[in-house]
Amino acid sequence: LISVHFVQSTVIQHFLQSLHKMRKWPPLVIIKFWILVLLFSIFLTGFFPAKPGDSEIASSENLPPAWRRRVGKLVIVVIDALRADFVVDTLDTSDIIGNKKIKFLSDMIKRKEALGLITRASPPTVTLPRIKAVTTGNIPGFVDIVRNFDTTQLVEDSLIRQWRAKERRIVFYGDDTWTKLFPGEFMRQDPTTSFFVSDYTEVDNNITRHLDTELSQEDWDVMILHYLGLDHIGHLEGPNSDLVQPKLDEMGNILDKIWSSLTKQHSEEDLPPMVIVMGDHGMADGGSHGGASQAEVLVPFVVLCQDRNTLELIENESKEILQVDIAPTLSALTGVPIPKWSLGSLIVPALPGVVLEDLLMLVEYNAMQIGTVVSNMGLQHNSEGYSRWEEAKTLHEKWKSQEDTDIRLVIEMYQSCIASYQELAARNVSSYDLYQMGLSVLAIILTLVTH
Repeated sequence: LISVHFVQSTVIQHFLQSLHKMRKWPPLVIIKFWILVLLFSIFLTGFFPAKPGDSEIASSENLPPAWRRRVGKLVIVVIDALRADFVVDTLDTSDIIGNKKIKFLSDMIKRKEALGLITRASPPTVTLPRIKAVTTGNIPGFVDIVRNFDTTQLVEDSLIRQWRAKERRIVFYGDDTWTKLFPGEFMRQDPTTSFFVSDYTEVDNNITRHLDTELSQEDWDVMILHYLGLDHIGHLEGPNSDLVQPKLDEMGNILDKIWSSLTKQHSEEDLPPMVIVMGDHGMADGGSHGGASQAEVLVPFVVLCQDRNTLELIENESKEILQVDIAPTLSALTGVPIPKWSLGSLIVPALPGVVLEDLLMLVEYNAMQIGTVVSNMGLQHNSEGYSRWEEAKTLHEKWKSQEDTDIRLVIEMYQSCIASYQELAARNVSSYDLYQMGLSVLAIILTLVTH
């Protein structure tokens, strides 16, 4: 962090010196210089397209009756650089990583005592944009690679802001990116820096040493843990290192301890506890991350719960979800509004105790929320998603009037609407403005060759 600020101050100093020297330039050269700066800025706005977002938070006014808190204590464990195949069998990479697994999780998934899904993260696969995707449900851009080195407060609506607005008490231990994004939001915290890559032991012990105390406390609702050791091993030696399996075993023992402790506790509201385990991004076969290879974008999403309805929905094949789907799902689990600019879809199997009538209300609210985002982006008119929304509303009215309409068909139509909206919005957010970029490059060339 010190080196980053040193580089920033050095750049600013050189820039000021250059401005001082410009006073000796001919007037025409100065004019051309500022024209080039303007054109380059126009090019950058096309290369880094603006994403929707503001500082307002979503309101609770439109929440349906079924949108209520469904879990007691919630523990979210983020294991940095946790590839999907470190938990579930998904990639044909046995020649790269062997049979390395978090055995506690993989065994529970095989016994259908936990829900194991595969999450697809969008590039860039670095920590900051992935935390943003999980907490806001929005799709960060490549400009966040730069911001990853000097994180500032996130003003966009997020799960953290929604939880705090509902007076949910949050404790956090781990990667200090969280405390930089959400300063002052945690009741207790102990952040660790991610820049000492050679340390893969103490960086995790600094988190684990708090568990005995926190698991015995009754004053928190959500605990977030972000472990960095596996990521550091990846950077040092890669996924085939002999250090990987002991680290995965360590993570498994920690998860076993958390889950065993929570299941022995009694919730005042008689709500079941839940543990969610995920990776923020994966790990390339060479040990790094940031790109778009399957090993970097596919990470696990594991739900530990005691609800039989959820566990009975578990299928043998691991389903794939989007990382932005986590935000609305955690909103539904904790009974807070979906973050205002979320593009995520509810992960239905992760919702405990949901009957079909409740699920219908949940997916309707989700479709309405994401439709509002798409509308604010100016994309809703005449879109396929809007057509499916109207069709879903028609089927919904028929079902309400007790006509011969299956409730499952209405739910599926809302989900189809959400999927169409997701695809449309994601395509727009991640696309470059080639027309703007091309014109600015042409104008730059003409400015340089003109005397």
